[in-house]
Amino acid sequence: MSFKLRRREFLGAIGAPLLAQPSATPPNVVVITAEGVGAWMPGCYGNKTFATPGIDEIARAGLRFLNNFSLSPSAASGTPCLLTGRAPMQMKPSEDALTITAHLFRRDYRVESAVSGPPQAITAKAVDFLKQQKVGRPFALTVTYPGIADPLPSLPDKHRDRYAKETFDAIGWSRASASLARRDRERFNGIVEHLRSAAAMLSYVDSQITEVVQALRGGGLALETLLIFTSANGSHLGRNGLWSDGMGSEPPNLFDPAVHTPAIWSWPGRIPVQAVRPEVVSHADVFPTLCEAAAAPAPPGLCGRSYLTMLRNRSLDRKNPWQGIAFAALGDARMARDNRYKLILRAAGGSELYDLRADAGERTNRYDDPGYLNVRDGLTRQIETWTKRCG
Repeated sequence: MSFKLRRREFLGAIGAPLLAQPSATPPNVVVITAEGVGAWMPGCYGNKTFATPGIDEIARAGLRFLNNFSLSPSAASGTPCLLTGRAPMQMKPSEDALTITAHLFRRDYRVESAVSGPPQAITAKAVDFLKQQKVGRPFALTVTYPGIADPLPSLPDKHRDRYAKETFDAIGWSRASASLARRDRERFNGIVEHLRSAAAMLSYVDSQITEVVQALRGGGLALETLLIFTSANGSHLGRNGLWSDGMGSEPPNLFDPAVHTPAIWSWPGRIPVQAVRPEVVSHADVFPTLCEAAAAPAPPGLCGRSYLTMLRNRSLDRKNPWQGIAFAALGDARMARDNRYKLILRAAGGSELYDLRADAGERTNRYDDPGYLNVRDGLTRQIETWTKRCG
């Protein structure tokens, strides 16, 4: 199933954002996440194997960041971090951190979260909420779909049939890694069949996303809505000899397939269509960006920065340049990643440093390489500063 912008919406969307005047009414906010969908998977990010027409259509109607990173590459920790704007070290078991919807509720938004149950039930709840909304009364909706690395046992035949003859050679899967977590080892017994199920799950979730966006547009709400699609974490699906997310290895990993996630934004008339931004950004930046868009003061404790200026395709403030470094944490590991290097510090030892320009597959650890000493020390200081500020 596909959806198309109506002519009025399309013309509004392609107008230069610099010409759009601020509205007296803050925008609606819709945050759609699909756990386990890495940036390497959707077609709009260059994947030719998986069918994701719904996600790709959102990208055609908006802007996607090429280098967006999770705060913690595991659904259990990454989703709460995304929805609260807090680093993993800030998340206390005994404390309920303020979520995006809870914060906007205080700003007189109508709010709903469709986050549990089978995908169809999640979609139905989201669509029902959207059908109740009226133009001119702001609302906030979060929709969270379950991970694709653990496909449902029963999926629609049309999605399974799509991959019946696919071998997935193009995605670069390899034999099981020695660090593969015990829980994922079975996936490498007949891995192609498991990949077919995961691909079918991805396409199924994509079709559910399409239904939510159709409901948004069918109700005439799209022009007043700031929509983001992202994922709390990615999945390896055979890359690096691993299957699931950062918890799919022993010790946990922060390889790019798990930590590099899509970030696609749409806001007709405010965000350019078919646009791409190369800056390194993070899920830490989502909450403050939504706050600025909604003219709502950001709550204390957020560890990111709004990038609404970039979304609107405006020039950045030279006196306050974008830092261009993303941070993440999982278990005892802390990560700093810029547009070339990634450092992973581990309290128990076994730290890693990768030169991603020369080694995109993260196969050669440069941590003890004297030629990379300055890089290692510089990123180490960045992690220490981040941990002190957000820990």
